[in-house]
Amino acid sequence: MQTVEYFRRKLQNAGDLQSIVHTMKVLASVSIRQFERAAESLGEYYRTIEMGLQIVMNPVFQEEFPYMGGQKKRETAIIVLGSGQGLCGSFDEQIFDFTSRQLKEQKVEDPLFLVLGERVAARLDASRVEGVFDLPGSVAGLNKVAIELLTALESLRREKSIGQVLILHHKPIKQGRYVPRMQLLLPLDRHWLNRLAAKEWPTNNIPQYSMKAGALFSQLVNQYLLVSLYRAMAESLAAEHMSRLNAMSMAEKKIEERLLKLHNQYARERQNAITDELLDILSGYLAVKGEDEY
Repeated sequence: MQTVEYFRRKLQNAGDLQSIVHTMKVLASVSIRQFERAAESLGEYYRTIEMGLQIVMNPVFQEEFPYMGGQKKRETAIIVLGSGQGLCGSFDEQIFDFTSRQLKEQKVEDPLFLVLGERVAARLDASRVEGVFDLPGSVAGLNKVAIELLTALESLRREKSIGQVLILHHKPIKQGRYVPRMQLLLPLDRHWLNRLAAKEWPTNNIPQYSMKAGALFSQLVNQYLLVSLYRAMAESLAAEHMSRLNAMSMAEKKIEERLLKLHNQYARERQNAITDELLDILSGYLAVKGEDEY
């Protein structure tokens, strides 16, 4: 029989769990804003990179740079960003399903994968996964992981003659929601570069450079890739914490419902216990009174 003490322990355990879930919600909310700010902070630096490319990619410059897709394409590299931790609902399942659909739509066969997050990596073809990376737990670790990922990507480009690089990740949108997105990192979009080259410079002072245009272009592209990876990770981590916040909100609601049910059961059992005690006392009293009458 379930006793009053049994329900008291259940209530205490549920209360402790509620406290943990509330703490996780607070941490998720703080993390969302931190990673969103990290992604937003790159805007000015990204514009600086574009201005550098604008100077190098002038309309009369005809040299075939690397990263432009001129080399023969042999392989496609796919960067997939999953979750760094658990308790985030169907976050990983959604990005995996999105990746599968995009590969079919883009008709990409046997790509090589660089994956952030072990849960997504476990769903992919292990023979095609070239590297699995841990997502940083804070904004401070974003740059380090972005550099590691860029280094791995450069190694793949040298060893496998990668001609196309795609990155797939979740991106936050309004009202605590997020959507999956795919971005083409390489080859560079020639239309984008042509638009930059045709753009009018904002002042009369055109910047000059002393190093070779090809070397400068490569350095700028490396910064473009680094910024793109950094921003993708920041957006993905913000979305991950949104998913975790949603999951914790649902868990908190279920815990509240469970607590209400336990409180009712506890009150009922306590009342039954009190009633039983009163009946025992009454029975004892009647028994003693009956003996006295005889």
